[in-house]
Amino acid sequence: MAQASENIAKQYSTALAISKIWGNLIVNVKDYGAKGDGKKDDTAAFQAAVDFAYGAGGGTVVAPPGTYMIDAVTSVYLKSNVTLQIDSSATLKALGNSSTVYGVLRATTASNIRIIGGNIVGERNEHTGSTGEQGHGIYMKGVDNLLIEGVKVTNCWGDGIYLGGDLLTPNKPTSEARVINCICDNNRRQGMSITHAKNVTVEGCIFSNTNGTAPESGLDIETNTAESCTGIIVSGNIFTGNRGNGVELSGDVAGDIKAIISNNYCANNLKNGISSTLTSRITISGNTCESNTAAGIRVANSTDNVVSGNVCEQNQNGVLVTASQRAAVTGNVAAFNTSYGIQVNVADNTSINSNNIHDNGQTGIQLITATDCIVSANDVYANSTTTDTTFFNIELKTGSSNNAVLGNVVRAGTAANNPRRGIYISSADCNANLVSNNDCLSGGDTTGITNSGTNTLFGAGNRNKDGTFSTTPN
Repeated sequence: MAQASENIAKQYSTALAISKIWGNLIVNVKDYGAKGDGKKDDTAAFQAAVDFAYGAGGGTVVAPPGTYMIDAVTSVYLKSNVTLQIDSSATLKALGNSSTVYGVLRATTASNIRIIGGNIVGERNEHTGSTGEQGHGIYMKGVDNLLIEGVKVTNCWGDGIYLGGDLLTPNKPTSEARVINCICDNNRRQGMSITHAKNVTVEGCIFSNTNGTAPESGLDIETNTAESCTGIIVSGNIFTGNRGNGVELSGDVAGDIKAIISNNYCANNLKNGISSTLTSRITISGNTCESNTAAGIRVANSTDNVVSGNVCEQNQNGVLVTASQRAAVTGNVAAFNTSYGIQVNVADNTSINSNNIHDNGQTGIQLITATDCIVSANDVYANSTTTDTTFFNIELKTGSSNNAVLGNVVRAGTAANNPRRGIYISSADCNANLVSNNDCLSGGDTTGITNSGTNTLFGAGNRNKDGTFSTTPN
């Protein structure tokens, strides 16, 4: 016993000597009693290893191959300056419980934490309760300088990964965090949530098959009262098969989320590929959104969102902007969608510029109760593919007023089903719209430009269906 105590003392002394060199100390959870046999509760052993590394000033806790049973209600609490390195063949498996809130791995108001590699499996299949939604795989609150890399998190009662604030410190956000090359699959509430955070990068991850309780999105960036998410970058990820949205941004008040969503692949989600609600100055660029049940990209109740350079194909709608102000929809491809390529509904000061809109089932670009919008320099062709001569390439309807339709190239196309009209102002309550310099040569099966609006101004340079240039529609 004396010899053992002496050895521990020497180990602790050595650890203290290197305490200022974060990462030099290596601690194996099996040296603290972990079995990894899929039977024994290894929670205490993991915690002892973490506590030792923390007490020594920092280091790496290693989990070799094996299945480690973890009491997720008790949790393994990670601490400052500690790396948890999980072997790729190792699994941390949550024991069944009835709790509404838990975390297999937790940290609160700590800094310099790394979680690298391995598998974390929740207990949704063994869960004995029926309520709650916050049983998470990785549960971080108020953590600074966080790295989560190469971890696969599955089957959690709540989220695979949760980054939020510590409400007691006071309301301290998680900051300077990176989530890299992770997989979150078949979790119940979200693949990942970000609720109160600053400067977070999510890159190279796969978020798939979230299902069970709303919102059921791949990634949910969502704030509540007195929370904010700023400096969020979501790039190069895959979001697929989620029952909610692929990516969901949902603010408590407009402006409390600042994010760039770029170069992601969002497919086969049961709502939208990307949804931005009650936000301000969100950039959604370079994404591919296809085969989502609702819109490829949806912007609602938001201001100053930029939707640029995306490809939206085979969704219900390509891009939907509703109840929003000053959105810029530019340089996108919206094609082969069931309904509309781009629809702007009850919105104002929206710019729809330089998009390629074609082969959509109904209308290519539709403005409904939209005011002070600019539709310019778009290529719009071969829409109304579901029904011949029923829909249009560009339509303004239901009180859409003071809009400008400028410099678009509009063609009917040569498919069996063609749009009836190239540009159509379809109702008398559409007032004082400007239509100028559009090329509608063979723009629709029946007409190039048709006006049923009031006080419509036709500028010079419109080319009609028959090839003539005129200041009146044909």
